[in-house]
Amino acid sequence: MLGDATNPGRVGGDADLLPRGAGASWSDSSAATAPASEASPWARPEVTRAKRLWREHGLRVLQWALCATAFVLAARSMKYGNGVPFVAARDWGMSKEDIAEARACGNGFVTLAPRCEEVGAPVASWLANPALVHLHGPPALISLVLGVHNLMLKRGTPRHIILGRIYAVCVLFSAPMAILLALRTTSGLVGFSGFTTLAVLWASTAWLGVRAVRVHGKEGVAEHRRWMVRNYALTFSAVTIRFFGWLCTFVSDSLLVTYSIHAWLGWVPCLLIAEAYLRDAQRIERVITCAASCS
Repeated sequence: MLGDATNPGRVGGDADLLPRGAGASWSDSSAATAPASEASPWARPEVTRAKRLWREHGLRVLQWALCATAFVLAARSMKYGNGVPFVAARDWGMSKEDIAEARACGNGFVTLAPRCEEVGAPVASWLANPALVHLHGPPALISLVLGVHNLMLKRGTPRHIILGRIYAVCVLFSAPMAILLALRTTSGLVGFSGFTTLAVLWASTAWLGVRAVRVHGKEGVAEHRRWMVRNYALTFSAVTIRFFGWLCTFVSDSLLVTYSIHAWLGWVPCLLIAEAYLRDAQRIERVITCAASCS
């Protein structure tokens, strides 16, 4: 292998540390011609065409799909403007007597085991606490729509900052209302712990994301982004909770059982996917940073 012209002790020169397209190709580098045991530890593997297309177009398509899903859910949730009893009668087929019984059963605090009749179990606490529902629901829907839109905007622009502040206020207002609703859930301790954990993580990640950029300024932008990706994954659980709730109906006919299961299943996969995405992004960032600092 050839040494660097200005530093004979250095193998390969600067060219082998530059990313593709930055003035040198990987084929010209010593890392490409060296044996596998002597290859540079920070050399990036060859990117396949499928991965390149995903990075260029796949993420954008996914963002638009999330945005469309958020808008559809927000539009469907407008029916709650007519009141929870309207939804209970229309979507759950509950009679006036069923609604009255469910409201009476939901007018209490969480118990160790699920309570209420099967037909009214999922909406009993909502029927008994309509004020909490209307304080929790609209801000959560606003954050659902604004969050995916803000992820698609160029970072650091005035629009991004303003929408981000509105998003954070909605999350930090809606999360405590979710905890109060969880205290009155009819799904027992399993459902209560799932919904409460979700609400606490939802508020905590939003606060940590805002704190990172306000305390550390530009140096905290990367940390701010990581926390907000986690936070929006939890925000999107408004969609996945309902999706997994529907899937759980194929596992059990008991509404009490499915309601307790999707209290956890509705948001844990979202957070795991967000963590996997962040780990992959951090790995790529470390490779690029190492290459730039060593050049």
